[in-house]
Order: sequence, then structure tokens, then C-alpha cells
Amino acid sequence: MALSWAQVLLLPLDVSNARGGGLGMRMDLLWIIVYIASAVFILILVPLCTFYYESDPDWSFWDKFKYSLCYLLAFIVVVALILVICYIFLSVVRALFLQLNRLKSLLLLQIAASPTFKIAMSLLLKLMDAKGIKPL
Repeated sequence: MALSWAQVLLLPLDVSNARGGGLGMRMDLLWIIVYIASAVFILILVPLCTFYYESDPDWSFWDKFKYSLCYLLAFIVVVALILVICYIFLSVVRALFLQLNRLKSLLLLQIAASPTFKIAMSLLLKLMDAKGIKPL
């Protein structure tokens, strides 16, 4: 529970530290420590304790521990396979780029749309023209 609160409360501490009002800590190192500790809890400690708890109550401590380690190893292999497969098939981003002309025509077609949408779209078009973004 404290680890989840640490993740939530590190953001205001990081902002305060960046503005000079913090404790002068190395926040990048603290973020890494909290995230690695979370990963250890999620991937190792929680499954190990769950498998130990679900083992046969008549077994000795070492039998339960060996059983838990075997199932933990299987769990880690399955998670690693899922991550590798997802990385292989989902590692390339195919971004959808709207053409500037299509965006302008969309703005013209939104006659019945709310004024907020028209203002946001016109600001987006001005920003794209100012940045020199050209259609594909």
C-alpha cells in the first residue's frame, strides 16, 4: 500500500523539487527505485505469496516453497512470452496523419457544431500553418 502511495505522492514532490522548494533530492533516482520496487512486487512477490498460499496445507515449508517457485517460473515465462510477442507485433507505430486540406474541409463542414469546437479547430489550423506543417 505504501508503494502505491509513493507513486502517487512522488509527482507533487517532483514538482516542488523542480521549483526549488523541495528537499533537494535526486528525483530521477527516486522514481527508478519506486518503479523497480513496484515491478518486483507485481512480478515476483505477489505471485510467489499467492502460489505459496494456494499450495497443499499438509506439505512442509520447503515443499510449498518449491511448488511456489515452479509456478512462479512458469508465470514469468508466460509474462515474458506475452511481452515478446507484443513487442514483435506492436513495436511499430503506424500514426494517422490528417492532411491539412481534409482538416480545413472538416472545419467548414462543422456548421452545426458547437462554437467551442470551431474555435479549437481554427486554433489548430493556425498553429499548423504557423509551424509549417504540410499535408502528406
